Amino acid sequence: MTEKRISLEIALYALVLLLSLSVRLLNLGAMPLSDFEASNALHALEAVDRYEMPEVERSITDLNSFPSYISFTGLTVFLFESTNFLARIWPALVGASLVLVPFFFRLLLGRKAALVLAYVLALDPGLVAISRLGGGQMLVIGFGLWSLTFAYLRKPIWSGIFAGLALLSGPTALHGLLGITSTWLLIRLLGNMGVISVNQEDIGIGAPSRRAIFTWSVVAGVTIVLAGSIFLIYPQGISDWVATFPSYLVGWLSSAGVPALRLIAILAIFQPLALVFGVIASIRGWIKRKPIEQVLSLWLLISFMLIIVYPSRQVGDLVWVLIPLWSLAGLELARNLVWDSRFGFVSLGQAALIFLIMALFWLNLSAAGVIIADLQSTAVRLGVLGGVVALAAVVTVLVTYGWSWQIARRGLVWGFCLGMGVFGFANMWNATQLNLSGNVGVWHPYPLTADEDLLVKTVQDLSNWNTGRADNIDVTVLSDAPSLRWALRDISQVNYLSEGELPNLGGESSIVLTLRIQEAPSLADSYRGQDFAWWSYPDWGGVLPRDFYKWLLFRSAPVRQEHLILWAREDLFPGGYDLLQSETPILPDEVLPVDDAGQE
Repeated sequence: MTEKRISLEIALYALVLLLSLSVRLLNLGAMPLSDFEASNALHALEAVDRYEMPEVERSITDLNSFPSYISFTGLTVFLFESTNFLARIWPALVGASLVLVPFFFRLLLGRKAALVLAYVLALDPGLVAISRLGGGQMLVIGFGLWSLTFAYLRKPIWSGIFAGLALLSGPTALHGLLGITSTWLLIRLLGNMGVISVNQEDIGIGAPSRRAIFTWSVVAGVTIVLAGSIFLIYPQGISDWVATFPSYLVGWLSSAGVPALRLIAILAIFQPLALVFGVIASIRGWIKRKPIEQVLSLWLLISFMLIIVYPSRQVGDLVWVLIPLWSLAGLELARNLVWDSRFGFVSLGQAALIFLIMALFWLNLSAAGVIIADLQSTAVRLGVLGGVVALAAVVTVLVTYGWSWQIARRGLVWGFCLGMGVFGFANMWNATQLNLSGNVGVWHPYPLTADEDLLVKTVQDLSNWNTGRADNIDVTVLSDAPSLRWALRDISQVNYLSEGELPNLGGESSIVLTLRIQEAPSLADSYRGQDFAWWSYPDWGGVLPRDFYKWLLFRSAPVRQEHLILWAREDLFPGGYDLLQSETPILPDEVLPVDDAGQE
């Protein structure tokens, strides 16, 4: 009997791992790399001598490199090729592996709670979005959790390896380490005061021996040296790692412009299921003095407070909050996933009604978001929404009086989970299929890159027509943006100039790339120009977009775009210069304007 249960459990974990990999790898390379991602990917190419980065002086706040990402991605592109997919592959794989962590804590959390936690980690929109980002944020949380897992399993060597990799993954590692250390100190303090009674046996962690601590420290140090330097072939990786410490400290003195209220709003909007059941589990844990719930709730509180007070906060830092929050929610959800053979179908019927009521609520909310109405019709619409909520309450009361509160509570929880599950899956899918045309997400660092494929295809076509090869044309670029360097990395003759050098170009360069706002009078006589949308920003300030309903329902919000102009010398086109000299060139101020959504 036991063997059959374990086999089913392993099959379910294998299924959730496949699901986690699927949602993270699907169309992983479809979106162009942003400046943030391209900068990391270019450093990975530089580490394996596949690209030469320009010698520029960087301030201490610019040293947010991710040595572990550079090492793993550098080796990958060295063995294969440099693509958008491979630039994001390691964060995606590490993020997908998180679903296996609950398996090793199943005896501590409970088998059912651990399995529930695995599935919500696989589909959480925030974790999926960060996993699909070319950077070190997901590597920090992934390697950090695996280090804690092997420490729990009393495997100091493996724990030290993953701890070293986590510390190599950027300044965010120090943020997480500070949160975990502060939680441990607070638990010790509250324990000495008699407020809580959490001992090592309650949470399944015994005191490590001195030998284990020594082994862990040595292995972590060796991992930092070898992985950070790519086995000593890239010594700069060690200096980049050392620079993360002052970089993190400087972050306490400078602001990144992300309002603290925005993080609270994101949790409420994107994580309603985790927030509701996580809070319930925390309250239950403190009332009934349950050690696991108390530890997780303290970790959640401290992690969230550290993010809120950190001036250089980013939305991606919420991953440190999502792990304890979903762990608490998984414990609470597991308590309600109980089938009663006598009244189970009553709970299922109530759950179906609750789901239909939530769908009705969403449809009315959608109508309120797309219809321009006066005050009276808006009041009527809000009254309908209130009536829908009241209907759900009436259904729950009737089931309570007809059967029992336990049955009604179970049906209410099942229906709410089903409705919020569909909402969460939609948010997750939106994170994997990001659309730049007015579709504004919150998890990716801006600006995003827009028309990379069109610009690169144009350059390659011009090169093919004139040289017979797609990468053999000379290009002069008046911008040093990482996204441009990544897009043109395979072009053999690219020269990056400063703005003052542009007027002296004449007709020497076959292709010139300028910003749309830069004047280029010397190019208009002998070049033809075409603009490309390159950088895309959300065009709203404050906590949330002004038209909140549209953004909530359709992720639609104003978008501001910055353009590049590709100037191609006239003799590059079929027919040559004589055929085209009579045509009027396109000047920067003659390019068609774009609206907020980036549509011409």
